[in-house]
Amino acid sequence: MQRALKDFARYAFNLAMTDEILEITKEAKRRAGGPSKLALAIGGLTSQAVSGWKKIPMGRVFEVSRVTGIPAHKLRPDVFPAIKKSSAKKAKA
Repeated sequence: MQRALKDFARYAFNLAMTDEILEITKEAKRRAGGPSKLALAIGGLTSQAVSGWKKIPMGRVFEVSRVTGIPAHKLRPDVFPAIKKSSAKKAKA
């Protein structure tokens, strides 16, 4: 049972790991001035932890977005889908 759960977790992780997510994670680190500066700006992290990110952890998306100016839906499109303009107009009405 535990092996099946581990296999599923690995499958789900790899499924969500797209080239787009890998690239935007690198871009976020670059915009912040590197992993050390991003870790300092967020607080409570080491630069080694940030260096190891292949994708932005869900709990850090909004902090990274604030620091880098990259919208949450671009940092983690697998978790935060973009709001389409037509949907936003309907919500305002």
